[in-house]
Amino acid sequence: MQAAAGAQVVTGRVASVGFTAPCSAGAVIRTGQWFPIRVQLGVQGSGTATRDLKFEGIDLDGDRVNFIRPQITVSTEGGSSTREVWCYGLINELSEYPRTLALVDPTGQTQERLPLPPVDRLSNDELLIVDLSDQPLVSLNRLVTRNWSPGERNDAERNYYRSIAVSRMTAAELPDRWIGLESADVIVWDQPSAADLKRIVQLDALIEWVRAGGQLIVGLGASWDALRASPLAPLLPLDPTSGTTVELADLPVFRERLGSDRRPSRPVIAALGTLTPDAVRTLGEFGGPRGSIDLVTMRLVGSGRVVATAVSLRDLSAAAGQEEALFGELLDLNRYTDGFKLRQGEFIQRAAGDRYIYDDLVSPISFGTATAARGALALLFIAGYIVTATLASWLYLVRRKLTGLSWTVFTVTAVLASALSLGTVGLTRGCASGVQSLAIVDLVSGESEAHGFSVFGFRSPTRSRDDLSLPGKGNFLRPLSRSPRGRSFYVTPDRYAARPLDAVLSDVLVRATLKQVEGHWRGELDGTIRGQILVDRRTGEITPDSFLVNDTDVPLADGFLLFSDPRQEDNGVPRPAGRTQLYDEPNLPPVPPSMNVLAVQIGEVPARGRVTRLGSALYTRVARDRANWAAGGNPQRALMPDLLTLYDVQNIWRGNVLLVAQPPRGAAAVLLGSTRNYHLHGRGARYESTIDPPLSTEGVFNLEISHWLVSGRAANGRQAGFGILIAWSAAPGPARLHLNGQPQAAYAGMTVYRVRVPIEYVGSPPGRGP
Repeated sequence: MQAAAGAQVVTGRVASVGFTAPCSAGAVIRTGQWFPIRVQLGVQGSGTATRDLKFEGIDLDGDRVNFIRPQITVSTEGGSSTREVWCYGLINELSEYPRTLALVDPTGQTQERLPLPPVDRLSNDELLIVDLSDQPLVSLNRLVTRNWSPGERNDAERNYYRSIAVSRMTAAELPDRWIGLESADVIVWDQPSAADLKRIVQLDALIEWVRAGGQLIVGLGASWDALRASPLAPLLPLDPTSGTTVELADLPVFRERLGSDRRPSRPVIAALGTLTPDAVRTLGEFGGPRGSIDLVTMRLVGSGRVVATAVSLRDLSAAAGQEEALFGELLDLNRYTDGFKLRQGEFIQRAAGDRYIYDDLVSPISFGTATAARGALALLFIAGYIVTATLASWLYLVRRKLTGLSWTVFTVTAVLASALSLGTVGLTRGCASGVQSLAIVDLVSGESEAHGFSVFGFRSPTRSRDDLSLPGKGNFLRPLSRSPRGRSFYVTPDRYAARPLDAVLSDVLVRATLKQVEGHWRGELDGTIRGQILVDRRTGEITPDSFLVNDTDVPLADGFLLFSDPRQEDNGVPRPAGRTQLYDEPNLPPVPPSMNVLAVQIGEVPARGRVTRLGSALYTRVARDRANWAAGGNPQRALMPDLLTLYDVQNIWRGNVLLVAQPPRGAAAVLLGSTRNYHLHGRGARYESTIDPPLSTEGVFNLEISHWLVSGRAANGRQAGFGILIAWSAAPGPARLHLNGQPQAAYAGMTVYRVRVPIEYVGSPPGRGP
């Protein structure tokens, strides 16, 4: 007979928190982002018991938040009395990390407090690579920043734009929801085993993480047959419905690419398959029944990317000779030049701090306009009160010869003014209530399915307790992360509950002031944004017959289209990551890779409208300026007018270019965060100057999408790839914050659309100069 759930004795232990790392605590988490807590629960005796897990955090206002994983069932049925489960925590500062996790019985009483292991804080500016391989890829450790320590800048030590950390995790330790992987930037999985590919719940979480923006690198090799029948198959760049494996004695094209003279010590197994229509081959190799194989392929999935290598990553590492070069190419890593690295270390010693994008990102939800209006009204009221209470009343008393009553009149005037001020305060509170939002909407050109992060500001005219939610499968809602500049708490903190898996914040105290939250949303748009973009490889210009169409009811105020510079010579259009030579001057000193990404400002696109001749004004101006430069008698390449690049526009977005209009603050923050991996804080032609402080995304969810800049040879044999369109609108986004179960339409804010646009390259590159 089954025992009563409340009478069962359940025990537990916390097996792990966050991600393993070679640091004093042994594990790292990011503040302001979800992290997984793996718990092992057991029931004594026989029967079934239900428990909750509760993790306590503190939001940006100082209120206590109970993050709850409810209704966890532990049973002895099936022969096992233990179960492994995950719950998800969130903190804003390492000092707020609790010592225990509460195990709560069905009556709401804490049955046991499970000790939490220590963790260290990983900065949002560090790149976290998680190795899932059965046999750890030791070669990944070559990427780790020398003397790495979590949260430390290591600016003078690191080789890449971002400090790199590597974590080790088994497939069994993967969390059961994608939010548990939010802090991971890249997951590397070499030759997944057939047993691990049957972990359906965890693989579903991994797939959703990729769709939300994660990068997955898979070494196929001998696992190709198992992968073809697994839940990961629909994500792979190779069609799983056909294919086989072949043994290769050598990898000559690969070795030449990396400058290696290492021949494989034994034949290596390579996967054979056909490219999916939306994938590209970035490196081929000799061998196979058709004379060549697709050695490295890439495919964009949602906001993320899947990279597949036909040969196992371990075999590729052995043949590469330079493991850093191999993984640098697979991960799109950008290296510092020696000169910049030296100056970076000197600059950091005297720098005041980072350039945070947090404040700009949340500016659309700060009710700044309402606050400014109230401030102006207060100044007018003060001025009116002074004039009325002194000058006007005195003149009235003098005219009536009643100056003896001056103190009485002044007192009555003060009382009336106080009553009027209280009424004005109540009126302005009512006028400033409601919801403001900043929505980031990711979509594929021509499709209406969308997803992305949103931040909300909710202001109530009265003190109230409310339930806030963001309904929808796979959505989450949480308190807004705290500013990296500091904190400001209420004197008397309150307490409310959060259910991460249900996207609900319950019984939130709103103190007649601003409450800010953030979440991830997915759903359908009423329309789409699409384009047909052809780029001339000789000039790098968008052809006149290209166009963009806005099929939504929302006008786009402006935006930028980014794509790989096709003028480079490399047997096809190369990806810009790691490429430090210009298309016509390979012998110049290294330049930032962002100079090999072209940028075109698109201007306004009306609702249900279409724009053509993209970049025409820019191309006309560059042609005119270049003709004047060539006629100058002694033209220098460094001064040659050229097309706008990502490096140029990043300087504009940071406000470094005078007399050039900047995007709105919220849009500029999204633009910089979206291209974080290409950002170098030089200025103008002084690439190694380190004039500006480093850019920091601390306190901000992961915005990076520069991995969308993919180019290579498509299944039809043509040169193709994808560009990034980032455009913004003053209209609030499609995500609706729910208040007590009712959707609330935001009355102000901003929406930033990030559209993955297919690019077709035509013609031939111009060749290199002398």
